Amino acid sequence: MKSHILIPVFTLAAINISLAQNTISKPVYVYVVGKEYNEATKHNTIKYWKNEEAVTVTDGAYNAEPTAIFVTDNNDVYVSGYETRGKTNIAQYWKNSRRIALSDATQNAKANSIFVSGNNVYVSGTINNEPVLWKNNIPQKLPLNGIKKISISSVIVSGSDVYVFGSGNNGEKDILLYWKNGTLTQITDSASAYAQSAFISGNDIYIAGFREIVTIQNGETMSKRNMAAYWKNGIVHPLSDSLDAIALSIYVSGNDVYITGVASDVEKNFFSALYWKNGTLVPVSRSEDAGFNSIYVAGNDVYMAGGMHPEFNDRAMYWKNGQAVPLSDGSHNAVAIAITVK
Repeated sequence: MKSHILIPVFTLAAINISLAQNTISKPVYVYVVGKEYNEATKHNTIKYWKNEEAVTVTDGAYNAEPTAIFVTDNNDVYVSGYETRGKTNIAQYWKNSRRIALSDATQNAKANSIFVSGNNVYVSGTINNEPVLWKNNIPQKLPLNGIKKISISSVIVSGSDVYVFGSGNNGEKDILLYWKNGTLTQITDSASAYAQSAFISGNDIYIAGFREIVTIQNGETMSKRNMAAYWKNGIVHPLSDSLDAIALSIYVSGNDVYITGVASDVEKNFFSALYWKNGTLVPVSRSEDAGFNSIYVAGNDVYMAGGMHPEFNDRAMYWKNGQAVPLSDGSHNAVAIAITVK
């Protein structure tokens, strides 16, 4: 006689519900920070968008420039940037739209990047054109070792190490720089080089930016153009041979290197957004008269933020897997500066 095992119907239903719950995708939140022109005050205001819903950060009383966005696991939104008051730039950041000043009117300062690790808030920038790292609002000057004309692009915390990236002039040409826990490393190139973004993956350090290519004949400079490039552990990888282009943002996911940038033709007053994956250009919809300022990769999805110039005002946009998503309606000039996904 055969024995039969009976499974109650409610048990099967419970199993099916459990399987369905496991297949439900986690909500994705896309955060984009940018700026929009305020016609009433004649100043740029800072905004960020969470899944296309706008949050106003500044009121337009002063001209404001956002530089980066960071969102913590508990959904606190940090935006770095600066406001111009008179002829002075005031470095600051905003936590959930609440302003935290890092400098005052006696200093000309900019906050260029922000990273939050645990309870510590790191902001990199400059005070009176000298490199500074603020940790929990306390400034620490970074050594120059004779380098001048400093620009700062990024701050990244990797484990217990804090990195600040930028560029400067060594007296002969512009070079790439980074500080690891306050110690300066210089990356020299055969041409002048400029850092725009950085990323750390494991033990590898990536910097995106551009090289200045100068053509000289009979001792005279005939032409100059920018060559988009990235550096991995100090080794240059050119991205644009013939294009006049710069790389603006970099993200590394596994073995893949994603980079965004822009190409321009000054004579034709034309620019075009660019996106490379592992050094190969990838076509993107609505990339003409556009620029990609930032890139972020989440799983299999690639997000890019920037702006597009249609017939009238610039529009803030982001692109998901190459498809454009408008953030502003075009009634005022606007552009997206940075993007992150949670």
